[in-house]
Amino acid sequence: MRGDYKRDLNHNYLIFEEEGEVDTASYEVRMILMNSISGLLPCSIQKIDNRTLFYYEITSRQPLEAMYGEKKLGRDELYPILKSLVDTIRVMQAYLLDPGHLVLEPEHIYMEAGGQRAYFSFIPVHRGDAREGMRDLMEYLLPKIDHQDPDAVRIGYGIYHCVTEDNFQLEQIEKELFASAGGQMEESSGEAEATGSTEEEDYEKEEILRQICREPQEEEFQENREGIRTAAVVTGGILTIGGGFLVWNYRYIPWSYLAAGFGGLLALAGIAGLIWYRRRKKELLSPGEETEGKPEILSDNPIPYPNAGPEAGKTGRQSREFSGEETSLLTGKEQAGNHCLRGKDNSGGTLIRLDEGVILVGKMAEAVDYCIPLSTVSRIHCKLEVTRGACLIQDLNSKNGTYVNGRLLESCEKYPLQEHDEVRIADVTFYYE
Repeated sequence: MRGDYKRDLNHNYLIFEEEGEVDTASYEVRMILMNSISGLLPCSIQKIDNRTLFYYEITSRQPLEAMYGEKKLGRDELYPILKSLVDTIRVMQAYLLDPGHLVLEPEHIYMEAGGQRAYFSFIPVHRGDAREGMRDLMEYLLPKIDHQDPDAVRIGYGIYHCVTEDNFQLEQIEKELFASAGGQMEESSGEAEATGSTEEEDYEKEEILRQICREPQEEEFQENREGIRTAAVVTGGILTIGGGFLVWNYRYIPWSYLAAGFGGLLALAGIAGLIWYRRRKKELLSPGEETEGKPEILSDNPIPYPNAGPEAGKTGRQSREFSGEETSLLTGKEQAGNHCLRGKDNSGGTLIRLDEGVILVGKMAEAVDYCIPLSTVSRIHCKLEVTRGACLIQDLNSKNGTYVNGRLLESCEKYPLQEHDEVRIADVTFYYE
């Protein structure tokens, strides 16, 4: 399938377009819109003219195809991909979702920073065969396996053999993965579940939808009732105390003043109830609802750079093996013929030497080649592809973006750098030389 990409403020989206009307009231559409399903990219839908657009948030995640490129896959890289796929299908079965709607093309499978988990797109209108999709995925992965890693070879070819069998079962892949992890496969009830009738599945789908649609409403009504009772108690208390004071002193206060005072008490009670209700409503929000999905704000006073910490500028390998040594940044003159990114202003002339190959930049020291430990920089922020004659820079779905000469790079755009171009990674600025 062909996907488009869009950047909206501090979020990046993968977009699939479907011509014609899509039944947004169908079971599977409602399930992916109303739930955060483990292993699936968060989804939203927009309708424009006669088109339906499925938006999948990919912020801070990288495509499987781009993340590994020409790198060989060992056991540590291969296992998380396949384990994530199996776990996601198991969760989908619990939600009664058809695995055939998964998009298993490498360019549309997204890895989190560090490569420990994969996320997949679930398109309700996509018609595919899960076994064929898994077979195609394995045929893509097999040539990339590091044949010097016996565990990776055994897992890869073992699972490929499973998905090519006519009587393929998901339990076979699970056994291969459990064996590679040194565990034992538990008995699965998948076969028993698979024998259920269509009527039972339909009833179960309806029951799940009823529970999802009903329970939040009941909780909300209960919270509203409690809020109304509490507000009534607060208001009644204010009126009782104030009214008692006025009645006690009514002989000494004119009636016009009494009426004005009583009206003031009513207004005060109303304001107090409104303030309490707003605070209560804010408390009822879940912690994730207040913080999840908000972009990282660019700091007006960033941590001084490059003295942001001992990890600044180290490659992942260097930070693991030589964590006690000084930063690996080059501060002298670059070798003749090599390009570099020279830091601007507060970076003190720091250089990122651009040797031939792929250079990842971000704040996650163990996953990148050049570390910038600032909160505004994403874990894996951008990628530089350096060849003998050119340097391409690509933003990797970062939150705060990558800019060249003030222009924000689009998702998946590869921009060829020219001499003296200004490159801004979040709020850190370099010049390309």
